[in-house]
Amino acid sequence: MKKMNDNSFIDIAFDSLNKFKEELCGDHVEIAKNDYSTIIVLSDGLGSGVKANILSTLTSNIASTMLRLGSDIFEVLETLEKTLPVCKVRELAYSTFTIIQLFNDNSVYIVEFDNPKIVYLRNNEIHKMNTKQISFKGKTIIESSTTYQKGDLISAFSDGVVHTGIGKYIYLGWQWDEVVKVLKTTNKKNKNAKSISKEVIDICNVFSDYEPGDDTTCVVIKIRDEEPVNIFSGPPKSKSLDEVIVKDLMSLRGKKIVCGGTAANICSRILNKEIITDITNLDPVVPPYAKIEGLDLVTEGVLTINETIKIIEDFLEPNFDETILYRNNGASLLAKVLIKECTHLNVLLGNAINPAHQNPFFPDELSIKWKSTNALIDAVKKLGKEIRVMNY
Repeated sequence: MKKMNDNSFIDIAFDSLNKFKEELCGDHVEIAKNDYSTIIVLSDGLGSGVKANILSTLTSNIASTMLRLGSDIFEVLETLEKTLPVCKVRELAYSTFTIIQLFNDNSVYIVEFDNPKIVYLRNNEIHKMNTKQISFKGKTIIESSTTYQKGDLISAFSDGVVHTGIGKYIYLGWQWDEVVKVLKTTNKKNKNAKSISKEVIDICNVFSDYEPGDDTTCVVIKIRDEEPVNIFSGPPKSKSLDEVIVKDLMSLRGKKIVCGGTAANICSRILNKEIITDITNLDPVVPPYAKIEGLDLVTEGVLTINETIKIIEDFLEPNFDETILYRNNGASLLAKVLIKECTHLNVLLGNAINPAHQNPFFPDELSIKWKSTNALIDAVKKLGKEIRVMNY
């Protein structure tokens, strides 16, 4: 993911299913960056299992690395041909692949080889690109270019998506046009890429009766508004930093969230605003959340953070029940913001010891709140967000 020049953001997500009974996925996605572009490579290795995984990993790593270093597509193709092992049974030595390179000047370059045709939506309709065919040693490569703008969606997927359901619920598989319809519908209701890629893969899982007949991967790239979220968790080591951390929090763009009673009291004192606890919807698991004027959400600390982590981890698994995100408790409210809205997460992390949370002889790093907040950071990283931690 990389920021554009107009406060827009390139949101990238992908989800995969392994072929039934295979421990390794034969598809591989690699994301690379250099000073002037972001490169996404989806590769589908020949067959399935270990061999397919090796082929797809080699292909995507080689292609992304060479393009990152400035090679052109023909140099990439030459290297792939010389590097990939040949299957002795089928006498074939290739992976199919889709390459998407988004440049900082808003131009986009796409290369496709034997994967299903890419979907490019603008204003939620198919966007026509400048496309041509190039030939490389008997293989036909499709090369496309356009410029991208806010609101665009680009999706690439392996043939496991369009072959989903063959011999089960769908006689001829899930055809490309039907995938496009789902992408359009999902794009309307979700501004984040991860929810869209997950929905496509969840449908594939259902259509295959939870026994995928092939490795199945969907990549989604969405050009969207940059939406920073800022979380203040835990009091600073020194009371003299109280005013500094609150001032920093209030100066940041985006939503402002406070986790923990001590942090909330610091904000209330420095801002001279009352803490108003919401006790109208009590939850048996999550303590009540509160409001402070000027802040978007105020929650309890450790219990709420741990429940938020659980929700995010569940979201990353197939067939997540999205109604959980709309429950009226602090963890659901926090998880929804982080999953659906956030592009950049700034964590203002206080490092004082709270004696209620750990043995006072332990160092700060072992404190439960410190560990919980860092576990939350790790969970949010899995969502593909950009994260900055500010220690106090």
